Amino acid sequence: MKDGITPPEEYAKHLVVCRGILPHIYSCLVKKTPFTPPEVDAFFNYFTSNKIPEGVLYAPYRTNELHNLDNNIYYQIATSDHPEKFWHVGCFDFSPPTDNRPFFNHFTRLGVKDILRHEVPMVPVEVSSVNVVPRHKVDRRVPPGDLPPLIVLLEAILLSTLFFGLPLFTKRELRDQVRGHKMVLGYFACLGLGFIFIEVCLIQRFVLFLGAPVYSIATVLGSILISVGLGSLTASRSPVSQKTIRLILWTTALGTLLLHFAIPIVTKLFLGYNFSIRLFVSIIVLRTAGFVMGMPFPMGIRFIKNAGKNLIPWA
Repeated sequence: MKDGITPPEEYAKHLVVCRGILPHIYSCLVKKTPFTPPEVDAFFNYFTSNKIPEGVLYAPYRTNELHNLDNNIYYQIATSDHPEKFWHVGCFDFSPPTDNRPFFNHFTRLGVKDILRHEVPMVPVEVSSVNVVPRHKVDRRVPPGDLPPLIVLLEAILLSTLFFGLPLFTKRELRDQVRGHKMVLGYFACLGLGFIFIEVCLIQRFVLFLGAPVYSIATVLGSILISVGLGSLTASRSPVSQKTIRLILWTTALGTLLLHFAIPIVTKLFLGYNFSIRLFVSIIVLRTAGFVMGMPFPMGIRFIKNAGKNLIPWA
């Protein structure tokens, strides 16, 4: 130990990387206690007896027997004082997953061209040995995991253009109707975008707390929609004015900001409890925020209706 920091060579004794049973599946073994020299010898003996060359990709104690140490990314990451410099290789991102980035198998970077993998130095063999040449041009720059949300985004843009942009471009009376009301239209557009962004972020944040994406999606969407409906019902019975709307917007922004800081605290306090309690806490937290989020839209609709502006269909 140096200044309370464990040196890399101590961490490296807890790790062994070797070939798997199938051709393109490799094994990473980690122990709470360091691997012993006899255990490392057993790995080498197994691959030697089965005549599998270069079966051990990384193991402590016998690193001088590993193949091509200069381009062995497992050896470099395990023994380097600064392993982060080996996390980005070509189009790949091998940085370790975190609670805010839990997708351990998402190792290609969006927008970075996927060149011939076998020509990129220090690419893990299980990556370079499969799909060496992407089949389509899209595959070269878009990771498979990013493709579905990008398709949904393109669909949303296309449908918005079709149902909003096309009528505006083809009918002059519609253009005259919305001309001079950019602030009103921008208000509702920002509400929609903000609502979507907050929902997506909440779904991602609650995956850790609830244990699985399906629980997070169901809980966030269900709680938010119900509480937003209650907030809208309350707002429909309240007096409306620019001052009131401004106050509600500031309250919503403050509530969202507080939610950002509250989620880590709630996660730390209740993560060890059973699922029922965690679900109940999640619903309470989400409904409190969703109640305020449901107020700006109906109040905006009532405001433009009272002002005599025929813009409700566009809102």
